[in-house]
Amino acid sequence: MFKCASIYLFLLLVSVKSALTARNINCLDQKSTDCYIVNVYLAEKDSEYHLVSQNPQNVVSLTFESSTIPVFTKEICSAFQNLRIIYASKIGLQEIQEDAFAGCENLDHLNLSFNNITKLAKNTFNRNTKLRELNLKDNQLLELDEDIFKDLSHLTRLELSQNKFLSVPERIFRDLKSLEDLGLHSNHLLDLDSQELVKNCPNLKTIHLRDNIFMCDRLKVIIDDLTKANVSLWDFVYAPRQRNYTAEFINRTECLTHAHYQVESRDNEVLKRKIDELEEKLYVMQNRIANIPTDVYLIIVVFTFLVLLTVGVGIGYFLAKKGRRRRRLEVINERMEINGVDFTSNPTTDETFLSQ
Repeated sequence: MFKCASIYLFLLLVSVKSALTARNINCLDQKSTDCYIVNVYLAEKDSEYHLVSQNPQNVVSLTFESSTIPVFTKEICSAFQNLRIIYASKIGLQEIQEDAFAGCENLDHLNLSFNNITKLAKNTFNRNTKLRELNLKDNQLLELDEDIFKDLSHLTRLELSQNKFLSVPERIFRDLKSLEDLGLHSNHLLDLDSQELVKNCPNLKTIHLRDNIFMCDRLKVIIDDLTKANVSLWDFVYAPRQRNYTAEFINRTECLTHAHYQVESRDNEVLKRKIDELEEKLYVMQNRIANIPTDVYLIIVVFTFLVLLTVGVGIGYFLAKKGRRRRRLEVINERMEINGVDFTSNPTTDETFLSQ
């Protein structure tokens, strides 16, 4: 009984270990220099995975399509150290670990648009000094550290539109000497240090400021500074926000009067309270999710114990019944021998004797 239970426990532990180990994610074409990850769906806290290709050193482009990858880890660049392009749009990405891109020193295009990223560590891109295009459009970013773009002197295009920024640090663009296109539309920006921007970004050609909440008098100054530096304003917005008032426009860019500002401030206070409430709920949910592995482990242990107990009881009952049956047959045979009965010539079966 103990031997059978041990074998069962071993097999169960092996299956559990296999389920908990890192998942292999294969490139669609194992031999191509372009790795496509298609139809891969990971759970929110599933951060243990391996990207697999037959020629990992030759892979220069990584694209995720029709997939859900909530967490980016250093595995991305550990698997493909020569990556130049990462396209990870619309994959439900929520978290980027601080060292996720540390191994991709040749990276020059990074698209993380249309995800659910809420924050980025200040060292997220500090090893990606060759980066030329960075797209963070349509995420849930509230703020950025002023050093997050430090040493990105080759960056030519930066897209920060459709986030939740109320402001951007004055010195955040100080190292972006090659920047040509900057997207900031559809945020909640009240101000922008335009003089510092054109000073730090002498090659800036285009900027997108629409669908923010600049005061009209301040926006006029910003546009004047940009115009003097020969920076063009991009004025197209696919789906501008709904406002409780009719906004004014300067150079086809929305702005607020003082009356509008009071309405917007009230709405922002409501929005801020909602954001705080959501962050608190998110914190509680994250704590609960963090405890799930322990609970699952306990469930597995308890389930294993109950299964082994059931198996052990069943085996014990079967062996005991079989032993009683054998003993009863022995007693019957002894009695027959004593009485001189020839068992072999008697057509009566064992079952007949046992039923007597």
